[in-house]
Amino acid sequence: MQTKGCASVELMVRKEEVLEERVGALAKKVSEGFKGVNERFDRVEGDVRELRGDVKKLDKKIDDQGRAIRTDMNTRSTAVEANLASLQRSLLIAALGIIGTAALVIIQLIITLAG
Repeated sequence: MQTKGCASVELMVRKEEVLEERVGALAKKVSEGFKGVNERFDRVEGDVRELRGDVKKLDKKIDDQGRAIRTDMNTRSTAVEANLASLQRSLLIAALGIIGTAALVIIQLIITLAG
C-alpha cells in the first residue's frame, strides 16, 4: 500500500508530464502556425517587390509621356509663333498697300483739283 505522500508525489509527477505534453503540443501548433505565417509573409514580400517594379515602370512611362507632351507642345508653340509672325507680315503689307493706295488717290485728287 502506498502512503499518502507517495501518491501525492506520483500525482504531481503525472500532472507535470501532462503539462509538458500539453506545452509540447502547443509549441508544435505555434511552430506550425508560424510556418504558415512565414510562408504568407514571403508571398506578401514577393507581391510588394512586384508592385514596386510595376510602379517604377509606370513612373517611367509617365515621365516619357510627359516629355513627349512637352516636346509636342513646344513644336506646336513654335508653329503657332511662326504663323502669327507670317500673319503680322501679311497685315503690315496689306496696311501699307491700303495707305499707298489712299495716298495715290489723294495725290490724284489734288492734281485733278489743281489742274
